[in-house]
Amino acid sequence: MITRLERLEHAAVLATGLLLAAGFAAAGAGSVFLVWLALAARRRPLLWDRTPLDLPILLFVATVAFSVLVSPFPGMAAGSTALLGVLICLGYGAVVRSAARKPDFPMRMVEAMAAGTVAGAVWGIVNHRVTGMPADTGGGYNALGTMLVLGLPLLLALAVRLRGWGFLIFGAGAAVTAIGLVLTFARGAWLGGLAGLAVFLACVPRPTRLLLLALLVLVLVAGQIGLNGAAASLEQRGESILDLATNRDRIAMWKAAFQIFRDHPLMGTGLGTFSLVYPRYRLPEDSEPVPTRPFAHNIFLNMAAEGGLLGLLTFAGLITLTLGWGFRWIRQTSGAERVTAAGVVAALVGVLVHQQVDGTVMRFHIGLGMWMLLGMIAAGAARLRRGRREGQAVRHPQDDIEGDLLPDLPVAHRHGEAVASKGHRVV
Repeated sequence: MITRLERLEHAAVLATGLLLAAGFAAAGAGSVFLVWLALAARRRPLLWDRTPLDLPILLFVATVAFSVLVSPFPGMAAGSTALLGVLICLGYGAVVRSAARKPDFPMRMVEAMAAGTVAGAVWGIVNHRVTGMPADTGGGYNALGTMLVLGLPLLLALAVRLRGWGFLIFGAGAAVTAIGLVLTFARGAWLGGLAGLAVFLACVPRPTRLLLLALLVLVLVAGQIGLNGAAASLEQRGESILDLATNRDRIAMWKAAFQIFRDHPLMGTGLGTFSLVYPRYRLPEDSEPVPTRPFAHNIFLNMAAEGGLLGLLTFAGLITLTLGWGFRWIRQTSGAERVTAAGVVAALVGVLVHQQVDGTVMRFHIGLGMWMLLGMIAAGAARLRRGRREGQAVRHPQDDIEGDLLPDLPVAHRHGEAVASKGHRVV
């Protein structure tokens, strides 16, 4: 039986997801922390149920923590490591805990994050119209771009899962988000959005894929008409993606990050220390009038510089295992849960692609969003593992509510037998 405090915890986690895109997730995370204090005062366990991703996360955190001992800036490294632990507990752990108690919680989480994404997109579009600057909610256009990349596949998943008005409402939300993403002028976010869209479309049936592509064409046509004043600037911005001269500052940062890694190959300089180390390695090609850079604008190079080879390997291993379990979650489930899984995995892929040319996940609220995605995938992986141990097909309470948009989704297979569910074709 779910207690009142556990209901408050679920509500606080959902509120955090709702506030992510606008940049106010810290308030929601604070409420989750307060609920955890109340649970601890009543001597309730705060650990979450085990998932297949717990050990890789533990290894990654242990490696980062050990790097504090050899860091030239141990205070900064220790503080950043502690903040990483907070992010994992309040993002990953809180989602896994809630999903273990409420099987439909990942779906509610997707709805909350999607609603917040639309609100953030509208806010950014209004700011663009008023100021003429890139769409922003106060935290920077790249940060908003990351959150819109995260939310776009979730909105598409909701549109696919629901029929009639639900498809139209969430489809419209996805269209608004896509326009907001374009208006951020964040080139890396554009690449991430395209990657997330490609992954999601690859995971849904062909008729649904064609319907979503038609929706995308309509959005592009409407955007061409409505954004006519910004079309020239957007075109110029897009052409600069592959221009080496325009991107020489990013290339210089990548070279500097690699040199930091070469000088600190095993344990790195400590988490969160890139901005302190970078001035000594800065190249003349990075001519921006700023004293330093907060990150390497590539998540893996940044991890190599701050965590060394051990940090890079444990982080890359965690991401690889997460994506592996994510795609297994998609393959081995059916109906509504399959679509939800596709949206979550596509969101994570989109964010990771963006982080190859940026480092926005180093910020608290965006990092929290990424760890929440990992938490939803971990919850799905835990369900798969329990289902395999019990020798049963993975089923979900929401599997029976999908509409006519999903007639051809394959059903789950266990032990070589096809398991049919309501409204699904036996294959």
